[in-house]
Parts: sequence; structure tokens; C-alpha cells
Amino acid sequence: MTAGGEAGPGVHEVVVTMSTGRRAAEAFHDAVALALCPNPDHPPPCPIPWSSSLLEDAPVAGGFEERLGVLCGPDDLAGVEELVRRTLATVGVAEYSLHMRHSEDEPELREDYAELVEQAAAEGSPPRRRLR
Repeated sequence: MTAGGEAGPGVHEVVVTMSTGRRAAEAFHDAVALALCPNPDHPPPCPIPWSSSLLEDAPVAGGFEERLGVLCGPDDLAGVEELVRRTLATVGVAEYSLHMRHSEDEPELREDYAELVEQAAAEGSPPRRRLR
């Protein structure tokens, strides 16, 4: 909680399981990175701390799994989901499932994405851009 009693930023994880080929999965991976950080050449830190990884061993045979971690406030959770869904549609991935978790409900996510928490702590401020 912040000094004003509002919930501060937490780690939001989106696991996207895609029934698609490598090319579309990689296109999603690249597009979601660009959506979260439109200027990859900016000086650190990123306005919204995030990380992602694309895994080939998805629970769906022949599919891929993207694990996306974003440090954001509770008011941005809907924005994270919308950004992911919009990006999937943009690159043409139609068959997918989303599993969303937040560190408010699952505190271990703060450990799983410790680099995001440390990045925000080093800056001494919450994310500087809203997801909408």
C-alpha cells in the first residue's frame, strides 16, 4: 500500500498459450514487446517494467507459450489484458488461452519477477506510463 492507502504496483503475469506456428508466436512476442516499450532505444529504466519469454514446450501440442510479467498498479490490470488481446489479434493469432495472475493474490510472483520489482525500487517510483 502507498502512503495514501492505495494499492501500489504489483507484478501481473499473463501466460498466453497459443495454438499457432513459430512465425506467429515470434510475431506476437516481438509485437507485445514493442507495445509495452514503444522506444526500445530509450535510456533505462523502462517506463513500465516488464519481461517476457517465449517457450516452445506449451501445454498445447505444437503450440507456444508466452510468459509476460508487467509491474503495474491494480488500475492497469484491464489494460494489460487488453494490450495482450489486441496484440494477438493484430498478428493473427486466433486460437489462444490466457491465464492471468497478480502478486496481490499470489505473492510468489514478486519473487518470480524480482528483476521488475528491483528495477522499480532502484528508481524509487512506480511505473511512469499507464496502460490504456
